[in-house]
Parts: sequence; C-alpha cells; structure tokens
Amino acid sequence: MNMEKEITSDDLRLTPRETEIMELLSTGLQDKEIAYHLRISIYTVKNHLKNIYPKLKVQNRVEALLRYKGAVSSPLSPIHFTAMWALS
Repeated sequence: MNMEKEITSDDLRLTPRETEIMELLSTGLQDKEIAYHLRISIYTVKNHLKNIYPKLKVQNRVEALLRYKGAVSSPLSPIHFTAMWALS
C-alpha cells in the first residue's frame, strides 16, 4: 500500500490558472484544445507550461503530469519511467 501523500497544487505553489492547465492536461487535451477551452491563446498555454515545469522540477509534460498526480518521486529514473508505462 502506497502511503505517500498526493501532491496538491498548494504544495507545488501553482497559480489557479496553472492548476486549471494541469487539470485539463491530465484529461489528455492538447495545448490548442486547452487554449480553446480557457479562451486564451495557445502561446499563453505554452507560457504557463514553461512556468509550471520548474515549479514541478520536471523537463516535459509527461513528467509534469506524473509529478502533478503524485505518481513518482524525484528524480524520475528511466527504469521507473519504463516500468510505469509497462504497467499501464
């Protein structure tokens, strides 16, 4: 049983808009779909993601989603990453 506490947006110090972006990203939407849904430009979505990555201490959207959902601990090892996808 995993006893790790799920990471919250408060723990990560994400803004309300960044939290919205991460929630929409976690549903599988692409940047342009997130932009349409929030009525902002795709460039604004990309800018938010650029600001989110350092807060989550990640390099890309897959790592960001895993970190946001509390699925991994830092740092993300290639073996752990491969195992996560093999199990899904």
